[in-house]
Amino acid sequence: MRPLQLKMSAFGPYANEESIDFERFGKNGLYLVSGTTGAGKTTIFDAIVYALFGSVSGDQKETNMIRSQYAKPTTKTFVVLRFCVKDRIYTVYRSPEYERPKARGEGFTKQKAQTELYFEDHTLPLVKAGEVNAKIESILGMDRAQFKQIGMIAQNDFLKLLLAKTEERSKILQELFHTEAYARFQEKINLKANQIKSDYGKIEQIFDQTRQLSNILSKDQEYEESELLHRLEKGIGEAHQRKMQHQQAQDTIQQRIQIKSQENGVLLQMKKQRALKEAAKQELERLMPFYKQACLDRERLAKSKAMVEGWIEQKKELQDEMMKADAKEKYLKDWETIKKKLESGSRLLKEQEQRKHEIEEEMALLDKLLEDGDEKAQEQIWLSYLQQAQKKEALLKEEEIESKKQEQIRFAYQKAKVALKNEMDQLSSLELAFFDQQAGFLASHLEEGKPCPVCGSLSHPLPARLVDVSIDQANIDRQKENVEQKRSVLSTQSEALAHSNASLSYIQEELEEYAACKPKAQIVQKLIEIRREIAKKEQAKIRKVQLQKQKTNLESKFAQIQAEVAEWDRQNASVQASIRQLGECKAKDEIDHRLKALNKMIEDDRKEREEQDKKYQTISQKKAELEGTIGKEQEESEIELEKALQKNEEELQSFQEAKNKYDQEILQLERFEQNERYVLEQIRKQIQQKQAIEKEYQLFKSLADTFSGKLKDKNKIQLETYVQSAYFQEILHKANIRLMAISDGQYELILLPAINKRSQSGLDLGIIDHYNDTKRSVNTLSGGESFEASLSLALGLSDMVQEQSGGISIETMFIDEGFGTLDEEKLNQAIDLLIDLSDHRLVGVISHTNAFKERIDQQIRVQKNGEQGSSIQIVD
Repeated sequence: MRPLQLKMSAFGPYANEESIDFERFGKNGLYLVSGTTGAGKTTIFDAIVYALFGSVSGDQKETNMIRSQYAKPTTKTFVVLRFCVKDRIYTVYRSPEYERPKARGEGFTKQKAQTELYFEDHTLPLVKAGEVNAKIESILGMDRAQFKQIGMIAQNDFLKLLLAKTEERSKILQELFHTEAYARFQEKINLKANQIKSDYGKIEQIFDQTRQLSNILSKDQEYEESELLHRLEKGIGEAHQRKMQHQQAQDTIQQRIQIKSQENGVLLQMKKQRALKEAAKQELERLMPFYKQACLDRERLAKSKAMVEGWIEQKKELQDEMMKADAKEKYLKDWETIKKKLESGSRLLKEQEQRKHEIEEEMALLDKLLEDGDEKAQEQIWLSYLQQAQKKEALLKEEEIESKKQEQIRFAYQKAKVALKNEMDQLSSLELAFFDQQAGFLASHLEEGKPCPVCGSLSHPLPARLVDVSIDQANIDRQKENVEQKRSVLSTQSEALAHSNASLSYIQEELEEYAACKPKAQIVQKLIEIRREIAKKEQAKIRKVQLQKQKTNLESKFAQIQAEVAEWDRQNASVQASIRQLGECKAKDEIDHRLKALNKMIEDDRKEREEQDKKYQTISQKKAELEGTIGKEQEESEIELEKALQKNEEELQSFQEAKNKYDQEILQLERFEQNERYVLEQIRKQIQQKQAIEKEYQLFKSLADTFSGKLKDKNKIQLETYVQSAYFQEILHKANIRLMAISDGQYELILLPAINKRSQSGLDLGIIDHYNDTKRSVNTLSGGESFEASLSLALGLSDMVQEQSGGISIETMFIDEGFGTLDEEKLNQAIDLLIDLSDHRLVGVISHTNAFKERIDQQIRVQKNGEQGSSIQIVD
């Protein structure tokens, strides 16, 4: 990237418009930027950065710093940069948002920010800040931070980097290479290790609390994990064994209780039978008439079974008729459906034919549209018009600027003219007074009859009067000097006015060449219309492809529908044949009515049979029970029966008490086993968690110690420092190429190894002195040697960043200060290095050093003019 021309208006310390034509300095070599402190030397580089990236520092609040505090309210703030990348020229215009006086009325209004990027090939300019920023970063292959690292070498910053300690150097490199992410990652690993350690302590505490819940383990005794698990498993096994023994005993008692309960039931039943025997005799006498009627009903139903079977046969015949009617009804419905499909298919075929015809007509129209006109050629013609309009616009801007400048010169000329006239009038008045004074003096010495020394007359009728004013020749001479000075000023302004007239005439002559040029807005509008037409044709091409695809799909679908219609024709014939085959069928309603009647008759018969059968079974069973009750003989006496009942009750109570005791013991054993199994399960889980956490902790502890430089018997190098040292080593490699050259092969920068393994290290910088083959600290270098090393470091960083940014060549560079500490020999060597550096680029040296003013012919002189702001003078 090489800047060609920079224009600044009301920017930083520059109150007015200032222009720097870098092409006057050529494509390579040195030029000097000189001026007093605060005049605005580095602002030139800031303006380039602002033009390219829209920001100097990246701070969104820097607008107030950009606009000059010395500028008039009506002066517009802007920066224009023409630059070249790979033989292509670009022009970028930027103006920040700021407040300016209202064009009408009082008060202020906000001037909106403006960004424009123009291309040499007449591509339409970009006018959105985001698009311009992205395009310029793409053109340059780097962002603002990288460009500043390459384009501006701040010598004093690199002197600090050279002489800093490891901790300070790490902070500087962090800002240069943005390595803070590694520090944050290192801190996250440390926090993770501490968190895992804390988690391990918590699980240990939970482990102890869980162990206290066990009734097997001793509360005060410490166990190995394996022994602890063994004791729990053994205790649980023993408790389970006792529980099983208790359950077996309980089952035996339960069986005895059941036997005794059954015996007790039998005895009670026997006691109850005695009272029931008489009642049974009476009930049997009442039941017999019902039993006889049930037998008669049973015989009647047996005789009607043949009639019911006839009903069932009729039902089967009617069901067959119903199936035949259903089939015919289904075929008729299918026939209606197929007829509808045939109608729909025929309609679809017609629609497909119509759509195909419409597509063919539209494709014909598109073909005609694509044949008409040559918009690409028209676009090139109107682009040439746009080029002329842009040239005319630029000339109009130049004319406006030159006209304003001419007005200022004309005003100065008129002012000088009036001043000269006043001085000449003053001179005339002085000369007249001087002559009057001389005449009065001569007249005072005239005598009548004696000749006048001026005219020789002997008569003196009206002698001049002697005036009181005292004017000598020195007054006249001084006034003449004033007149000549004013005349010189007028002459200078006249020449400036003539030069301005010539420039304005030249611009106006060029404008006459573009007099017939169409308005830019009209051209842009026409280009938009042409490009719309081009886009329209592109859309037409796309539409044609889409229509062709639709046509193909239609043809495919048409064939598919034809096949479907043929299939429906076949199905229609098949269904009609099936309908004819079925012939005439009875009405479904009639069949259904007869089926319902038969079903009701069959169902009524079934219900009656079930009811009578149930009634017969109930009466028969009751009769048998009563007869059985009446027929039993009394086997035991009533006294013996009561004794047996009492003994049985006592044994039953004894067994129940034993069972309750076992129930309580089994419940306690189950609770004991459940608790211990819970403890065992939790302890197993917690042991696994402890092992997993311990393994994870060892991993993260090792990582944390490694990244923090805390490994035993290892160098104390942190992760961020290690990354920085890799970057720094690359910088040193590139810096040493220049340092060896500028120091005549004496010095080479190196990273020193750690002095011990107890303190942080990794970025300690040393120097190899090849003259005596020694290594020492960079702090032992003299002021001039430190300058050489820091300059080499700066250039090394620039080379490295340039490589990382994709190899885009930055064909200009600024080097700021740091030359005042050099003796004459070292200064000459530094200048030689800069000359070598400028072999393929322009290098701007920002310095107060007189040696540079004497050695470098091409200069940008920045003059600080108090409240009028700074101005720029180019010397080449």
